[in-house]
Amino acid sequence: MDEQEIATKLQSQNLVDIKVVLGYLEKKGNLPHLKPILGKLVHLDDADIKAAGIKAAASIIKRALTQKFGEISCQSRKKLVSVLKTLDPTLVDTLLAQLESSEHSARMNAIKILGLIENDVKIKKMVNQVEKFKDDKVRATAVSMMQYNFNNVDIEQIFRFLNDSDNRVVANCIEVIENLISEKFLTVLRDHATHANNRVRANAIKALWGLGYDKIELYEFLKEMMTNEESFLMRASALWAVGECCEESDKKFIGFIEQGLQDKEKLVRENAIKAAINIGHRVEKKYKDAMHPEEYDAMKRFLDKIN
Repeated sequence: MDEQEIATKLQSQNLVDIKVVLGYLEKKGNLPHLKPILGKLVHLDDADIKAAGIKAAASIIKRALTQKFGEISCQSRKKLVSVLKTLDPTLVDTLLAQLESSEHSARMNAIKILGLIENDVKIKKMVNQVEKFKDDKVRATAVSMMQYNFNNVDIEQIFRFLNDSDNRVVANCIEVIENLISEKFLTVLRDHATHANNRVRANAIKALWGLGYDKIELYEFLKEMMTNEESFLMRASALWAVGECCEESDKKFIGFIEQGLQDKEKLVRENAIKAAINIGHRVEKKYKDAMHPEEYDAMKRFLDKIN
């Protein structure tokens, strides 16, 4: 359905046409369609059509907040979630239940929207009770929510999460710390830069880099990970951190990429390629030709597509 047909059907007096286009927009609509839908709702008397309009508008907002989160300004996000709460009074209950989904994407989508809702008693209660959740997966997901709404962040609680028994909780907690941009966490982040878990280490190094920590010491942290023969995940995570942090001018760190391109493990090589592409470093032809050039080409196409 093209834009002209959508506009024509929305302006129509034919209830069947209106219902058809609202059903389409529920699945395929985007933010520019929101205003015409909301304008139409004001003038609708038919209960079924009005319900379809509300459903379509709510779906468009949810889709925008979860799929285009980074492209929407903070102020616009808050306005959208305010409209969403008006359209769907059960929103908070539905999203809190979604935190227990077996699907990671469903949990993260719930987190992004919950994190935008301020001064909600149910959300505050959930955050305060996170430590009591027995399910590690749900606990880790709930901790992630803090990075989207700093109004719900309890500094003492963050320090407790850093000692959680589950590494996902600790890693997610470090992501929250990174976004707080506070030097009061420098010491604890440095301690976690030598953590036994690869993701925790990489997150800590990335957070330290963002706080302007000594690059000489950060280099040593990454070197230790890259020379870990027992865990290829350590090497892969080190390269992820390099790709997230470094610029082309960080020549010393570029050596880790060249090392990773020759690794025996495919995941390590892939992360080396991602890092090279992320920081705009031109991988020397000899490495591409000698080490799995088809992987480089496939990864480049994939990154171009998602970017």
